[in-house]
Amino acid sequence: MPSDRELDEQLLSHATYEWRKVARVIGTALTARRADLVDDTYLAGRIAELVRRGSLEARGNPAEIHYAEVRLPAAVA
Repeated sequence: MPSDRELDEQLLSHATYEWRKVARVIGTALTARRADLVDDTYLAGRIAELVRRGSLEARGNPAEIHYAEVRLPAAVA
């Protein structure tokens, strides 16, 4: 199983500065990595942790992957 750090890097690489559904970020990360050893519930938890750390911004509860959205935080000018 990949480490949390590897999973976080993969998830962040599929996030953008525009809002995206959590399910889309997870789906593209799973497809790109063939991460069949990790389920979407675990990755939703990793996304929640990235939001808690400030690496991602969220609209809604990241655990509700089909409804919540995330994006990379806007750069501070």
